[in-house]
Amino acid sequence: MLESGAAVRRALLTRVFLLYCLSGFVSLGYQVAWFRIFTDRFGSTNLTFALVVCNFIGGLGAGALASQRVSDGLARGLGIRDRLRLYGVVELLVAASVLLTLLTRWIPADSWGAFPYVLRDGIYAPTRLYQLSQVGLAALCVFVPCFFMGDSP
Repeated sequence: MLESGAAVRRALLTRVFLLYCLSGFVSLGYQVAWFRIFTDRFGSTNLTFALVVCNFIGGLGAGALASQRVSDGLARGLGIRDRLRLYGVVELLVAASVLLTLLTRWIPADSWGAFPYVLRDGIYAPTRLYQLSQVGLAALCVFVPCFFMGDSP
């Protein structure tokens, strides 16, 4: 027996909505993973949590603000007219940009000098350049994927 067009459309929409919910669940998993990864780098402090949450929410907001422009540019550049396929491309961009977090581990340790610490009051502390670059890299690793998460066409 053949199914009616409305039943097929409803089944397809149900699958799409389930995948959309799964995408949101995975993004929260990314947030937890980023916090745990950056805990190793910065310590388990409220500042590490703030770094992750602020960049997560900020990336979502910035992506939502730029959503129309980015989606239209991707659609024109890739020649995609179907919004569902465009959403798939955006999800692939999220996944690809999440890999930035893993790539930062391969940055050579001597990129900031042989010993990026300075003696302050008898304690070796990281230089300002080293601190700012580490925070900048961490923020970039969270903000860019969240920007694409916010850009849901």
